[in-house]
Amino acid sequence: MTLESQTPATTATANRSPVFAARWIGYVALAVVFAIACVLLSNWQFARRQEAVTAISRVEANFDAAPVALGDLVLTADSFNPDTEWRQVSLTGHYLPEEAMLIRNRVNDSEPGFDTAVPFQQPDGTIFIVDRGWLPTSADGSVPSNIPTPPSGTIDLVVHLRPSEHTAAAATGTETTLPTLNVADYAKRLSGSVYIGAYGALVTESPSETHGVLLTKPSLDEGNHLSYALQWIAFALLGFIAVAWIIRRELKLARNPRATIPRRKIDRSAAAEDAEIDAQL
Repeated sequence: MTLESQTPATTATANRSPVFAARWIGYVALAVVFAIACVLLSNWQFARRQEAVTAISRVEANFDAAPVALGDLVLTADSFNPDTEWRQVSLTGHYLPEEAMLIRNRVNDSEPGFDTAVPFQQPDGTIFIVDRGWLPTSADGSVPSNIPTPPSGTIDLVVHLRPSEHTAAAATGTETTLPTLNVADYAKRLSGSVYIGAYGALVTESPSETHGVLLTKPSLDEGNHLSYALQWIAFALLGFIAVAWIIRRELKLARNPRATIPRRKIDRSAAAEDAEIDAQL
């Protein structure tokens, strides 16, 4: 075939193909990067779901289990086994109400408030921190005006084991409040041996006095993590489908370079022109 015999369509296709090929590599590379991001986000959601499933399993196994002695589950003062979270443990001793603290920024049913934490000393002298429940803020938003006093004398307790909370780096405690129930921070205010790996959320005390709102059984809903993970995988696949559609469309245009997008036929009849003039008057 001579140069003169090539049709315009053949020449246009030959000239366009290399440009298209380079552009397609960019399309595919972009789709790959997008897919990698989607896979990472999907794995993150799968990991969060696994964390939720593990937490739910602990609640189901531990929350209503019969109480055991604290020393049977917490072997050393600075240790905590995550598998024992929510287990009920029993203690005997007396409260140290003069060392009580309020834990700030606690929410109950969307209402702000404080948790009341009180050290509890056992006969061997060791101290275990007990959360005696939630109290709402006062009318002016400050600390509660009426803080329940724990019972005096020898007390028998049952508490749910809870892990020590993280320290709030940007917040500091006051003389009567702490930003989180980080037991190690609390222990710095106390003298004696303190369990710093865990604290207890009050279940029952005998004899009992007025206390705050006690913790209820956590929700067993694992959330939408699984559906979100599958959605990210779907988005990754859609990225490649979009690239395939774009390449297919460009190939179709390359084969028929004279193809144009259909346009609406403009009515230029005398009646239509008169209507346009009337509309402008």
